Amino acid sequence: MTVDCYEKNEWGDTEDEPTELDNHTAAGYADHIVAALMRERLSTETERGLMHYYDKNDSVEQKVKSCDFTAEESRSRAPHRVQVVYSSSKQF
Repeated sequence: MTVDCYEKNEWGDTEDEPTELDNHTAAGYADHIVAALMRERLSTETERGLMHYYDKNDSVEQKVKSCDFTAEESRSRAPHRVQVVYSSSKQF
C-alpha cells in the first residue's frame, strides 16, 4: 500500500508535495484509513461498494455482489486488501 500524507505547514496550509509513508508506518494508520473510507462512502455505494460503477453486463457483473477496499494491520502481508463478495447463486 502506498500512502501519501499531505502535511500542514507552519501557516496551516496543506503542502503541495506529499510525504510517502512506508508500509510499516501506514499499517499504524489502518484504523484511520478504514474510518475515512467508510466516512467518504457514497450512499449509492452502500449495497455493492465499487461494483456500483461497474457498467458491463457480463459474468463479472453477475458473479460479484460487492467490492470494497479496506485496510488492516498485518505482519505477513501488505496492510490493505480488496474485499469481494460473490453472489451465492453463481459459480466460476
